[in-house]
Amino acid sequence: MPHGAVPDAEDQLNRHLVELVSDLICVCRAGVITYINSAGSRMIGGAESRELLGRRLTDFIHPDFADIATLGLEALIGEPDPVPLILVRSDGKSIDVELTVQTLPGSDLTVAHARDITERTRAAEILLRSEERYRRLVELALDFTCVCNDGLITFINSAGVRMLGAGQASDLVGRPLADILHPDYRQFLDLGLGTLAEEADPVPLKFLGRDGRVIDVETMVMPLGGDSDQLFMMEARDISERKRSAEALREREQRLQGIMDSVAEGIVTADDSGTIQSFNPAAERIFGYKAAEVVGRNLSLLMPEPYRGEHDGYVAAYLRTNKPKVLGIGREVQGLRRDGTEFPMELNVAELRKGRQRLFIGVVRDITDRKRAEEALRRARDDLELRVKERTRELELLSRQNAQILNSANEGIIGLDKDGVIVFANPAAAAMTGRPVEGLVDRALAELIDPSLSARTRAQLLRAALGGRLPASVDMVFSRGTEGVFPVEFASAPIEEDGTAVGSVMVFRDVTERRRSEEKLRLAATVFETTAEAVIVMDSDQRVTAVNPAFTEITGYSAEEVIGQLPSFLTGGTRHKEAAAALWEGVRKFGRWEGELWNRRKSGEDYAERLAVSSIADERGVIQQYVVVLSDITQRKLDEERIRYQANYDALTGLPNRALFLDRLNQAVSVSARSGQRVGLMFIDLDGFKLVNDTLGHDIGDRLLQEAGARLSSCVRSYDTVARLGGDEFTIIMPNLGDGQSAAPVAQRIIDSLEQPFDLVGQEALVSASIGITVFPDDAADAQTLLKNADAAMYRAKEHGKANYQFFTSDLNLEVTERRVIKSGLSKAFERGEFDLYYQPKISLSDGRITGVEGLLRWRSGERGMIPPAKFIPVMEETGLIGTVGEWAIEVACQQHREWAELGFPNIRVAVNLSVRQLRQAGLAQTIERMLDRAGITAAGLELEITESMIMKDTENAVSILRELHEMGIHLAMDDFGTGYSSLSYLKRFPLHTIKIDRSFVADIVTDPDDLQIIRTIITMGHSLRRRIIAEGVETAEQKAILRRLRCDEIQGYLISPPVPAAEITRMLRRERGGALAPPDGRG
Repeated sequence: MPHGAVPDAEDQLNRHLVELVSDLICVCRAGVITYINSAGSRMIGGAESRELLGRRLTDFIHPDFADIATLGLEALIGEPDPVPLILVRSDGKSIDVELTVQTLPGSDLTVAHARDITERTRAAEILLRSEERYRRLVELALDFTCVCNDGLITFINSAGVRMLGAGQASDLVGRPLADILHPDYRQFLDLGLGTLAEEADPVPLKFLGRDGRVIDVETMVMPLGGDSDQLFMMEARDISERKRSAEALREREQRLQGIMDSVAEGIVTADDSGTIQSFNPAAERIFGYKAAEVVGRNLSLLMPEPYRGEHDGYVAAYLRTNKPKVLGIGREVQGLRRDGTEFPMELNVAELRKGRQRLFIGVVRDITDRKRAEEALRRARDDLELRVKERTRELELLSRQNAQILNSANEGIIGLDKDGVIVFANPAAAAMTGRPVEGLVDRALAELIDPSLSARTRAQLLRAALGGRLPASVDMVFSRGTEGVFPVEFASAPIEEDGTAVGSVMVFRDVTERRRSEEKLRLAATVFETTAEAVIVMDSDQRVTAVNPAFTEITGYSAEEVIGQLPSFLTGGTRHKEAAAALWEGVRKFGRWEGELWNRRKSGEDYAERLAVSSIADERGVIQQYVVVLSDITQRKLDEERIRYQANYDALTGLPNRALFLDRLNQAVSVSARSGQRVGLMFIDLDGFKLVNDTLGHDIGDRLLQEAGARLSSCVRSYDTVARLGGDEFTIIMPNLGDGQSAAPVAQRIIDSLEQPFDLVGQEALVSASIGITVFPDDAADAQTLLKNADAAMYRAKEHGKANYQFFTSDLNLEVTERRVIKSGLSKAFERGEFDLYYQPKISLSDGRITGVEGLLRWRSGERGMIPPAKFIPVMEETGLIGTVGEWAIEVACQQHREWAELGFPNIRVAVNLSVRQLRQAGLAQTIERMLDRAGITAAGLELEITESMIMKDTENAVSILRELHEMGIHLAMDDFGTGYSSLSYLKRFPLHTIKIDRSFVADIVTDPDDLQIIRTIITMGHSLRRRIIAEGVETAEQKAILRRLRCDEIQGYLISPPVPAAEITRMLRRERGGALAPPDGRG
């Protein structure tokens, strides 16, 4: 009937009935929808029914069921059961349905009925997952458990396999359950497993094992549900199998047939008084009444008593509204069957008016099966959760017990799989092998076995660890990571499943200490026989029970002579009764005594011995033995005495050395502080000793020091201390000094004595003494300061011309303090860039032009300003900084020469002083050569000045280095000539270009005939040796004129210019281009 036609009363009734159904019902012609109810529209479109007219129902079929969509709905006509498939809604959501297609009699129309089974499918999936979890638990169960479907075994757990004696589960799966039942009990199968499942108590049965054994069992059967009502689970407990089966939790709902009678829901119509008007077949099935039995009777017949009053009130209230509508959709209520049983049902109620008559249509669905399924699912879920919780608690308890055992064990415990891979390890195993527990797990045991063992031995040990036998005379040796290997004692036991070894447990302990103890025992026996020390063993009565060979060798007594005797020979017999008493008293009190004694050998020879006596007690503290270890220390005593002398006395002179001197000085200061007596201290340095040592040889120098020490000792009192600090430095401690000046006569006697010639094996040598004197407590509060002040006074004596003595003064203390400040500042001055080179020009006396400059070091301190070179140069030489700064000065001089050459003054040679430290530096020539290369100048542009005294300190080495520099082309000049000790023969050997006359001779050249004569001699000698002569310190025109008359080649001094920065020299060079440089006063 077209959708828009006016229906008659019967059509209206039918349409209302269809609208009340919650399933999809649609009418199609040639597959095209001509009618669809509201429930169907909501199910697939979510829109009004008219929007779906003209579309094909197959358009909504899921692609997974494309074959049905292709064949069309007509292909499903006549199918005995509903066809499950999936529809896709307009919004893309999927719906699981069961579809039935029928032809309307006498027409070309087909009727499609689709029931939404999405919730049922989801419940089935949840049940399936629950079953899978339950299956895993069953597999772990200790009782026989199997699953049967249609009488065939589909699953059996490991306990069941073992009970029946099968090799594996696959031997039983797929076989009839009857095969495992004793023939006498197979009649139970004729009744069906469902019958057994109804039994509340266990059912006794007999099983047949694979080997024919008859097995008595008590069984419980449980239906498992699913699509088959023949799916059961059987359990057998104790010595028999228990079966439990479960009835299917779901039953198929009655397929709806047709548009009224074909639907599964019961449809009941009643008037407004509640009188039943119609009762379809589905309702007959649901309530158990035939239609004829209920039509004309009141609806209360179908309701339990408690619901009847509520229903009447509900209907009365509704009738008062007088508004027809659908009411009670999907309401769950209780129904009453003919047999008096109540059941749950889902009720949909709608009003239908037929003229003036008001009818109510009730669509009823028996939801007993669904409620049962929900309840079964709930019970199964609760049961599963309970079983899981119980099993989890059991496993957790067992795990904690095992973990406590493993973690508290002192032995190492490891579990191995069948391949020898570690699957677990306890902390003790980890500690022994030097690896964390996680570092052992998944590691092969073979990796722990000592890799140095042979492959065959390693394989034997691995087999033993997996539960086999340990090979004879072979020890297990484990690796401790990077810390080496250690021996272990172990036992292992296999782990089996179904009689098959699947791994093993290995327990081991480190026996390193035991092996060491065994080795110590063997070593002790060897040591007893071979040690160089005597060993005596005595019983608790102190009688000798054993001695070793060393005892006889040291004392001269044989074992036979002393065994059984008391040990009086240990302490020299009766000579050392007190020592013996002290020895045994110490052993009694402390269990041990050590000490040194003088004893006598059997031969009567005295010797020194060191004794160590120990008592050995048992576990109760009762002494069982005494052990004595005796060493002959005679030679050591002699050596100690010699070492003690060497440690305190100078080996050359026999005088106290620095150590003994400092000890006696501290003692003298301490006594003086208590008594109030003064202590005098002299610091003596031999002037000229270096020259004697270098020219006459070290042997002569040593003899001079010996003689000097003897002369010093002869000049002082018997209780004064004369000491040699080292080199040519001596000190004298004078306690009980009346006043400071009392030391002056002694100092003078020393100077006079040391000025006398020394006759040294046919060689005569002359030296003098510079002496510094200081007094405690006048000059210092402690010994260290006293020594420092004496040293400072000695240097003051040297500055005053040597061969004299000087007392320490407060002014000198200021100088010492200033020297200390300068020393501290120098340590950072170089890093801060506070040094600079100033330049003093040298001019030719023949034409007055500048021939070169001398680079002079200047220090502009950031804290104290410009500091004179005389103050900081000696400190630099003392600290060694002179070497580093000296190299820097040469580098700067080379760079400056290049700058002047680039300005057009290439002949200006730059001179730099070379220090003693630099002259002794290895590779000096190569270092300077690199500087020249970096500056890009020739060696002729550099001049190095060496002092006369510096060359004379190490003549041979100096000559070698100077020749190397000379061969490079560097100009060499001897500075301060005339102040040292060089002779003409030495001067001839030095490869010098220039000799510089010291300023001390030039200063008095105008007034002192001797200085004039010395300068004349130097110039004449130098020219004869083809050396150029430069006079330093020229400050007046008269000095310049005399030097010109003496044919001096060049002069240098303040008359020409003081040392100035490089920029000033550049200006001077530019000014002199027109003529010679004139002195400041204009005189020439």
